[in-house]
Amino acid sequence: MINPTVQNEWDDFAETLKPDATPEQVRLIRNAFYAGFMSSLLLLQDLAHAAASDGLSETAARAIVDGLRDELQMFARDIRTELANA
Repeated sequence: MINPTVQNEWDDFAETLKPDATPEQVRLIRNAFYAGFMSSLLLLQDLAHAAASDGLSETAARAIVDGLRDELQMFARDIRTELANA
């Protein structure tokens, strides 16, 4: 049985932080991580609500999620390029 938690996701993500990150940097990154996760959850709840009550089709909902995924993939590519050029 799957039992995902935000804490588990944070623990996995935190392993990628630089070992010399200060406690303050880790705190700020954790705050941003949780805020981003909350924003994502709220958006998914809005999509589910729209699908249930506003007649948003599965195709339309999938297109929205696909667009968000594409946006995040572009962001990740930009970060990788930025790091490669640093």
